[in-house]
Amino acid sequence: MSAAFDTVDTAETEVLPPRSGSRAWKKLKRNRSVLVGLVLVVFFIIIALAAPLLPVPDPAATSWSAVRKAPSASHFLVQATLTLATAIIAEASLSFLGLGQQPISPSWGSTLNVAKNFLTQAPWMAWWPGAAIFLVVLGFNLLGDSLRDALDPRES
Repeated sequence: MSAAFDTVDTAETEVLPPRSGSRAWKKLKRNRSVLVGLVLVVFFIIIALAAPLLPVPDPAATSWSAVRKAPSASHFLVQATLTLATAIIAEASLSFLGLGQQPISPSWGSTLNVAKNFLTQAPWMAWWPGAAIFLVVLGFNLLGDSLRDALDPRES
């Protein structure tokens, strides 16, 4: 019985192609934007799964007189500065993925998309648009935060 298992007929053995998962993983590793998107999706899924573990705020501790007040003009001004920062991030992200501005019009996201091809030869091509996005969004967020602090009617 063991003799039957010891002999191997090379004509009948076939060479199996590499697993399709390894080829797909190699293609995925080459496309950095897809990999970054995958990491972000996994990150948000983990956050969504951890959300039920967070403590629920006590509704009895809420100041209902502050909740019932109509929003003032300062509220809309603060909201506009914070929304503008979000819009800049959204536009840069979509342009980086090729879904935003067309290549003829300038965009920080499309500049980053071009610069990712030259990161090993000229990394400074990505530094300046990335720093510009960071500083402008940080500036708008700080402006909105300081406006909220300055115009908050609940603080005396």
